[in-house]
This record gives sequence, C-alpha cells and structure tokens, in this order.
Amino acid sequence: MGDHQRLAKAKAAAKKFVDDYGKSGSGRYIALVSFADLANKYNFGDGWTWDNWFPESVYWLDASNENNRGAINASIQKMRADGGTNLEQGLSTANDLFKDNAISKISRSNNKYVIALTDGKPTFSGIYLGILGNSPKLGNGIDCTEQICNATETTATTLKGNVNTLYTVCYGAENEGTYTGGLTVGEFLKQKIASPGEAYNATDSSDSLSKAFAKIYKSIEQGISSGFTVTDPMGPYVTLNSQSLTDSTISSNGTITWKPKNGDTVTNDDGSKTTTYTLTYKVTLGEVPEDGTYPLNKD
Repeated sequence: MGDHQRLAKAKAAAKKFVDDYGKSGSGRYIALVSFADLANKYNFGDGWTWDNWFPESVYWLDASNENNRGAINASIQKMRADGGTNLEQGLSTANDLFKDNAISKISRSNNKYVIALTDGKPTFSGIYLGILGNSPKLGNGIDCTEQICNATETTATTLKGNVNTLYTVCYGAENEGTYTGGLTVGEFLKQKIASPGEAYNATDSSDSLSKAFAKIYKSIEQGISSGFTVTDPMGPYVTLNSQSLTDSTISSNGTITWKPKNGDTVTNDDGSKTTTYTLTYKVTLGEVPEDGTYPLNKD
C-alpha cells in the first residue's frame, strides 16, 4: 500500500475518533501533534507550528462542540507524510501541551491521555536548538539507533508520569526492526513506550486501524467514567442506613465515598452525550432543629 493510501486511512480513523470522543460528553479537549524530522503542534489560530511565538496560540479545542470537531478534523486533513520519524519530540511536545493554560486548571492528571500513531521505527530524536537548552538532534531520518530508542524511551517515561495513559498504535510496521540487535517496532512500542497493555498494532487492511482506535476510545471512556469519586457527608441531624448502600463505602464520620459506575447516557440534540449517575440510600432524621430545617450535608 502506498504512503498516500496509508495516510488517508490514518486520517479517516483519527477523524472518526474525534467525532466519537467529542460526542461522548462535555469537556472533551483535544490537541494535535505531528512528527517527522521535528514535531509540530497545531495552532488553531495559525496552523501547524513547532514554536510558541504566535501571540494568539490556540492549541486545545473542546471537541464536544460541533464546530470545534469540524476544525479539529480539518486540521487532521492537512497533515502530510514526509521526512523521518521523530517520535521522541512528538512525545515531548505532547507533554508540553498539557502545561497549556487552556486545560491545566480543568484537566486532572487521571483524565489526560495521549495517542501516538507511527508507521515506522524512530529515526530522529531531539532538535537542533542545543544552544537554547534543548536536546541535541540525533539521527539521519533513515536509520534507527540504540541512542535514539533510549532517548525516546526516556521522554515516554516522563510523559507517562504526567498522564493517565499513553497509547501507541503501530501502523503496518509491527515486525519491522529498529536497529541491529534491537526490538521490532511493535515490541519497542509495547515494552518501552506505551502504558502497560495499551500498545496496539494495525495492518493495512481496511478496518484494522479503525478497530485499534475503537479500542482506545472505549478504554478512554471507561477511564473517564470511573476516574472520579463523590463524597457525601451526612448532616448533624441525619443518620445513614448503611444497609441501604451499594457500590460505596462509609468513613468513620458517616461520609459516603462513592465511585460512580454504569451511568445512564443520553444523546443531546447537538449530538453530544450526557451521562447521569445515581446513588440511592436511606437516612433517618433525628431531633428537629430549632429552625425546623434539616441540613442533609455537613457543608
């Protein structure tokens, strides 16, 4: 299969993921990074760029908004396949994007995810700006070396410390070698780059890449839906009937701690989805307070 056909399928799978993820709920922020000789992030105010020198930089869009999904998918369509493979800088740039003010205050670490899609071995690491304190560039764009793999692994380890999950998708290169004596590309991504159990391989068949993205989407949605905890402290005149509780625990001071599961999801008119979680329990009301009201919570 030619590079253009492979790129077209990669774009289609990525855009399908954007649509599914964006419609699954509110606050579904997405940023884009491409990597070849260098890594580029997409500035929705100016286009693909490798620096932060543009004053009106917009790197994150909430994909739960239909117009934003269109803008994200339009930027994916502009991607081109050329040059080498600088996966190390792709991961480094992704890590930097999580420091952006647009999402730093609203995105908890356990709700941050990265999907790295590559169709070959890493042939570059670092960038040329060593005089500015950045890592020196290694590689010739054709061959992989042990040093490049080690640098890529180091950056991946740093990134994994700041996110919930780093997914990798190896597209048509699972059995390709890295360097002499090194792992195959598929095993390198699995053992050294991806979070445990989150390395996926896709062939050139028509639906293989789509299936990989579908599994990742399901994994992310499960992580989001189980990634928060609700606490409900009882008020001073309320006694909780602990026997009425399911799927929750009670602390020594009568506070319910609940990790919601299996919510009811509805599709809204704009195509987005809202999930509602419900916990039912019984309480006994004690002595009537002087003002005749029962504060049901301590706060």
